[in-house]
Amino acid sequence: LSACMASSEHGVFVYFFDIRVFNKNKQQKSPFAYQKLSMNASCLVIDLKWNPAIPSMLAACLSDGSISVMEVTDTVKVIATLPYTAGITSVCWSPKGKQLAAGRLNGTVVQYLQTLQEKKVIPCPPFFDSDNPVKVLDVLWLSTYVFAIAYAAADGSLETPPEVVIVSLPKKEDRQEEKFL
Repeated sequence: LSACMASSEHGVFVYFFDIRVFNKNKQQKSPFAYQKLSMNASCLVIDLKWNPAIPSMLAACLSDGSISVMEVTDTVKVIATLPYTAGITSVCWSPKGKQLAAGRLNGTVVQYLQTLQEKKVIPCPPFFDSDNPVKVLDVLWLSTYVFAIAYAAADGSLETPPEVVIVSLPKKEDRQEEKFL
C-alpha cells in the first residue's frame, strides 16, 4: 500500500494506492480508497505511521493537532479520532503495534490504545523549564519501557536546536520515577 496526501479547497485527504498499479502501463493511476481527514484546507499531514503488526492500520496526525487511526482494506474504516485540542505533533506505534505514542504541543507524550483510549502520560522532562517551553518534534518507541523523543522550542524558534532525550519508564512493579537521559 501507498498513501498520498493532498489538500484542496475541499479539505485534506489521504489517498490509498495499490503500488502494483504503478508497474503497469496504464496512464491513469487511481486510488482504490480515500479518506477526508479535515475540512480545513490549510491543514497538513505532519506524521503518518503504519502499524508494524497490522499492515492495514495506520495513524495520521495533522498540523492542527488532531489524530486519526484508520484501517485500510478495500475501503477505509476510521477506528478513532481525537480533535485538534489534543495538540498532537507526532505519532509512533509500539514495536508490537498494540499501542501508539503521540507527542504533544505541551512536551508530553501520551500512550494510547489503537482506539485512542489514553493509557499513560509521559511528562515533559524536568530540565526543560517553563520560561522556554518545548513541544515534541518526534517520538520513537524503542522497547516496552524506552522511548527516544525529540524536543524543539514550542514557538518553532530555531535559536534553540532540537534535543533528543532517551526516556526510560519504570516497570509496573517498580516504584521509581521516569529517567530522562
